[in-house]
Amino acid sequence: MDLSPERVEVISRTAARIWSGVMVSFITLFALAHILFPETDPGSGSFTTIDAIAMIFFPIGVTVGMIVSWKWEMEGALITIISVCMFYLLIAIPRGVTFTMFPVMFAIAGSSLMFLGLGLDKRFKKKD
Repeated sequence: MDLSPERVEVISRTAARIWSGVMVSFITLFALAHILFPETDPGSGSFTTIDAIAMIFFPIGVTVGMIVSWKWEMEGALITIISVCMFYLLIAIPRGVTFTMFPVMFAIAGSSLMFLGLGLDKRFKKKD
C-alpha cells in the first residue's frame, strides 16, 4: 500500500470530511429535536441570555465551521475550534461540568483539528 505524503493527505481529508459530516448530522438532529420537542420538565431551568449566546457558538458556530472546512480547511477549523472554546467557557466551566463535557466536545470538534492540520500543511507548502 502506497503511503506517500499525497496519499496520507487524501486519506486524512476524507476522514475529516466523513467525521465532520457525521457530527453535523448529529448536531442537526439534536437541535431539531430540541426545537420540536422542548423540555417541559419544571426542574430543567429557564433559558437565559448566556444560554442564547452560547447557542450562537454551539450548535450554530460549530456546524457552520465544519461546513466551511470542506472548502476552506483552516478557516472553518478555526471557526469550529473558537466556537467550541467559547461554548465551553460560557456553559461548561460556570456549571462545573468541565471534565465530563470535555471528551464530548473533543469528539465533536476532533475533525476540525484534522482540518486545521491540513490547512496548515497547505499554507506551509505554498511558501516552499
